[in-house]
Amino acid sequence: RFESGSANSQLEYVDIDRWGDVSYYGEQFGAIYLNTSGVNISNSTIRNSENFAIRISSSPISPVITNNNFSANAGDISTYPGNCGGILNNTNARVLINSGSISANVSWPFPGNGSYYMLSGPTTVPQAYTLTIEAGTLLDFGLGSAGELNIDGTLRAIGTELAPIQLVRLQSPANGTPGGRVYLTPGSTGSILNYVLFDKLGSLDYGQPALQIATNNFSIANITVSNSLYTGLLYSAAGSPIITSSNFYNNKTGIYVTNGSPTFDKCNIYGNTDFGINNVSSAI
Repeated sequence: RFESGSANSQLEYVDIDRWGDVSYYGEQFGAIYLNTSGVNISNSTIRNSENFAIRISSSPISPVITNNNFSANAGDISTYPGNCGGILNNTNARVLINSGSISANVSWPFPGNGSYYMLSGPTTVPQAYTLTIEAGTLLDFGLGSAGELNIDGTLRAIGTELAPIQLVRLQSPANGTPGGRVYLTPGSTGSILNYVLFDKLGSLDYGQPALQIATNNFSIANITVSNSLYTGLLYSAAGSPIITSSNFYNNKTGIYVTNGSPTFDKCNIYGNTDFGINNVSSAI
């Protein structure tokens, strides 16, 4: 355990095997428990933990966890939305982000080869704050009741053609469960989504789209929205934003417009079972 007063601690080239015990310590501890930013864990192997290999507390901290290998743990890393900045370049790390809200500008870096983030439930970005998701990152919305990104502030998800950001549900949602959603709320401003893949998000039972946009203050290009059981993209704000060079396919409805007059320029919309575009806005 590294408590809040701990500083300048370093674990490097350490092999940790069979630490962590659910039956004794309960769910709040793993093999390593961190309640401080003053720890650097690098070039180590953590394996066979009956609990999480590393648990990071809900305090606003950012320990450095880099170039490590994780294998055969009940869970690899458990953390909170504001505490991911030092997690990068690990191998086979499943990083569970517990539900919560950020309280500063936050980056979720590429966690490493074979590694990805998992949302346990809703994550909120309040107004005045920015969440940046780095190129190549995979974010799984499928744990438990499914995750959500609720953006009252700003989301910067800027991938590349060779390293897109993937916002997906790795397991298909069961009947009667939400499927995951990214929601740019009416107060959201300045969000940028470029080379982002949305797959298997949204829920018919909950009337939940994969991507819901209730603001006209954003920039979207080169996104792909596919395999939603409900709507790929729901646009409900006034104004005339432009979404360019994007793909909407294999959804129940590709695009649903309830307000405003958005333009879809150089977009591919095909293979959606009910509608490609369902426009009920009086502005068009």
